Amino acid sequence: VHARVWEGDAMRLPLPTVDFVFADPPYENDRKNWLPRAASLTLRLLVAEGRHGGSWPEEVGSLKLDRVRNYGEAELALYVGAGPDTGEAEVAIVGDDLRVIEDDG
Repeated sequence: VHARVWEGDAMRLPLPTVDFVFADPPYENDRKNWLPRAASLTLRLLVAEGRHGGSWPEEVGSLKLDRVRNYGEAELALYVGAGPDTGEAEVAIVGDDLRVIEDDG
């Protein structure tokens, strides 16, 4: 597995399209402003973090909402690609990891 982490303002950085994106913007940023940009960076899997209690769109770009989990003030939304190379295997792995967190929490 090869991974590279970019840190900085994803709205301004020139970023490539990748298999997996984890977006954790400041909670005061409105989802509708950053979620399309995060979704545009992947065709497979997006894990987006936001403040608990907001709403997540069912679709963003080519991704569909798979599930949402709440952890105190935080909320994680998992989006999966809708094409033939969907990222469903990755969603299963991330889902398993979330179950471990929930069981330990």
